Amino acid sequence: MIVIRNEKDVSAVLDKSVREHIEQRIAELEPYTLEDLGTFAVVEDADNVRVVNDFYAMDVRRNQRTGHHYTDPAFYPPWEVIEDLGSFYAITWITGSDGKGLVLLVPHTCNIPQLLTMCRTFAVKGGQ
Repeated sequence: MIVIRNEKDVSAVLDKSVREHIEQRIAELEPYTLEDLGTFAVVEDADNVRVVNDFYAMDVRRNQRTGHHYTDPAFYPPWEVIEDLGSFYAITWITGSDGKGLVLLVPHTCNIPQLLTMCRTFAVKGGQ
């Protein structure tokens, strides 16, 4: 997983569309910086759901308050939105009342089937 906590970290993202998305979002934060408001993480081919869950210190496929898994009919999403941005998904969580957040970028080609299924199930087209 590639973790982006500041502008310098963006260069580690090899996928052009993902990198440009992050750069655009960082530009939109002005006058704030990424350090002020949050973190991006990009799922890589070698990652698995444990790597993602360990980074976020939670099972991203569950509602942490209710314990319901995304496949449970009683599931209520804990994230703000999952956007389908063409070649990847962006899952956004707001983590505090100060507006800080986490954004997980999941390429459509990632090797985590449950994460992709969750994204496909709940995603809205980007810009909606």
